[in-house]
Amino acid sequence: MANMVCTKDRERRQVRRSALYFYFRVVRGKMIKRFLQFVFYASLTLSLWFPSLFMAAQTNHMDRIEQGLPLVFGPQAEVEKVNKEAQQASETINKILRILDIYWPDEPQFEKLKFANFLYQESVTYRIDPILIMALIREESRFDPSALSHKGACGLMQILPDVALSRAQELGLRIRAADSVFDPYINVKLGVNYLASLIKQFGNITLALEAYYMGPGAVELMGIDSLTYSYSSKVLTTYRRMNRS
Repeated sequence: MANMVCTKDRERRQVRRSALYFYFRVVRGKMIKRFLQFVFYASLTLSLWFPSLFMAAQTNHMDRIEQGLPLVFGPQAEVEKVNKEAQQASETINKILRILDIYWPDEPQFEKLKFANFLYQESVTYRIDPILIMALIREESRFDPSALSHKGACGLMQILPDVALSRAQELGLRIRAADSVFDPYINVKLGVNYLASLIKQFGNITLALEAYYMGPGAVELMGIDSLTYSYSSKVLTTYRRMNRS
């Protein structure tokens, strides 16, 4: 009886071994073969697809060049753009410093650098050439922060008190005393804001400069055909000379 049980156990083990053998040698072998076939065909498809994708990208770049559109190359393009903008900013600030060296020769260098950076930021905010702002300062006050005209215009950009008050209210600045308008930073902030409003009002820099000098009401009253444009010509001549320096 015991021999019969052992014999049946051996037979069952042999059947199980045969089933496992069949699975590993036949079924699994077919699965591996199919997997390898899949990998082969997938790699073949990708090798044919990637060159066509690369050619399509090149074609797209050529189309953009012909249409005058900028090429886009991903994050690297953004980095290069930022580097280029930083280089342009540095060149502009150095040009401002060279002009300040002429008109403020005794001012400490760190003060000139601080003012140059401030002036550049204001020009970027209002999209006005900083050299044009400096040309206006030169004609208005000869870069004298304490300049005061017989009409009461104050500081570097010769701001009238009523103009200073209206510009300060628009910018949310509190001018606590009349002397605040003589502060170079406050004066330039108010003056550039005022110039930007005149450019927006009159539509071009020449009329805006005349309005800065005469007042917008006077320009509108006289009309563009009656203006001599002597002041704007003087400022623009200084602007061109500064740009060459």
